[in-house]
Amino acid sequence: MSEDTPLTPDITLDVLLARYPQAAQVFIDHRMLCVGCPIGHFHTLEEIALAYQLDLQAFMTELKTAATKHHD
Repeated sequence: MSEDTPLTPDITLDVLLARYPQAAQVFIDHRMLCVGCPIGHFHTLEEIALAYQLDLQAFMTELKTAATKHHD
């Protein structure tokens, strides 16, 4: 995923974490098992939100916020 690729609900967890590893914290904060799940990387963000009964728009906002944070 390039710098100008938008973060959308159809992106897989694998692509998200490859491009924005700092977004893993959102999953940890929600106590979601996706980051360590062997098949989780194939699911889209929309599928994950549905499985965890999260509001998709709020979840995407959290991910976008996390994605813009930089590690020191």
